[in-house]
Amino acid sequence: MEYTAKQPSNILARFFGVIARGSTYLNLLYVLLAFPLGLFYFIFLVVGLSLGFSLLIILVGILVLLIVFAGWLAFGAFERQLAIWLLREDIPPMTPPKLRNRPAESAVSWNGFVAYLANPVTWTSLVYLFVKFPLGILSFVVSVAALSITAVFITSPLTFPFLQPEVWFTWNSLWKIDTLGDALIAFVIGLALLFISLHVLNGLAWVSGRFAWVMLGYHGAEEEVLPTAEAPAGATGSGIESETEPGAVPAPGPETAEETEETREEPAQITPQSREMEARQMNNMDTHVKVLGWLYIVLGVLGILGAFLVFVLVFGGGLISGDQQAIWITGIVATVVGGFLLLVSAPGIIAGFGLLGYRNWARVLALILGILNLPGFPIGTILGVYTLVVLLQDETSKLFVR
Repeated sequence: MEYTAKQPSNILARFFGVIARGSTYLNLLYVLLAFPLGLFYFIFLVVGLSLGFSLLIILVGILVLLIVFAGWLAFGAFERQLAIWLLREDIPPMTPPKLRNRPAESAVSWNGFVAYLANPVTWTSLVYLFVKFPLGILSFVVSVAALSITAVFITSPLTFPFLQPEVWFTWNSLWKIDTLGDALIAFVIGLALLFISLHVLNGLAWVSGRFAWVMLGYHGAEEEVLPTAEAPAGATGSGIESETEPGAVPAPGPETAEETEETREEPAQITPQSREMEARQMNNMDTHVKVLGWLYIVLGVLGILGAFLVFVLVFGGGLISGDQQAIWITGIVATVVGGFLLLVSAPGIIAGFGLLGYRNWARVLALILGILNLPGFPIGTILGVYTLVVLLQDETSKLFVR
């Protein structure tokens, strides 16, 4: 009963307390930096890769591509660190343990270079830098629009004698803030928009942070993690060194076994109820992943059918006319439009089948498609939001560790 009584106050505290949390302004800084950084990465990669591949014939392109390769690794590491600093995301290192333990050797040797090429995070970081551009545009537009509209409403009691802001509801209906009463109403609306805008910006920062966690961290199998060097009993002189710091408490003997058992009880506080709840959450996210996969498949198939229908109607109209010039023009238009629809629809089908098989690459592809679908209001926006909410959850991450 006490929990339900405190629930409304907790919700109100979380809603209005957003303005007093320091993380809100760190998130805002990250969201505002997304557009200029994304634009810089996009220009650097497009120009560098284009220049490098075009100059391969005179071997200068190899040097250019190596510079671009080093640059995108450095920018990926910077983005990972930025997400850790500003968004406080616990992102794993970008490299597997075998590269992490010998960074100098890996950077100058051929085997190390090949190992970097084989590291999946090398390529997901490249995709991340490209996707940062449209995601940065979306974040910048939403943040600037939300904050500017909020600022106009909040400052209206001071500015209405000079500026007299106008709010258009329809083409023929508007609200002109030209009196003190209207300005006070606008001020109250602006305060509400301020809190809503900060929550929306926190949501964008959460999406960006979880996306960085997926794309910029090495999530390899547990067996690839190097074991700690623990010296077994009686292993003195065997060449195995312990990682225990000097002056640390040695391993407990039989006389301290009871204390050791007591200390081990603390992390093992998993009750059957908590396991059941975790299993239920996993089953729920499993259902959402399957629904999302079928949504992408169905929409992709509809897109392919639409491409075929457009091609038949447009090109068929030219054939019916019997005019050679009309046939030529409609053939080009039908091929371009139909090919574009086919090109847009095919990745969704691939991602959908991959999600049904819990493939990590399909999760990455679906996240990219979800971000690109966000501007497509309303269906694309709904699908994009649903994709991000489902695939960025911690419970969903466990489903794809295979």
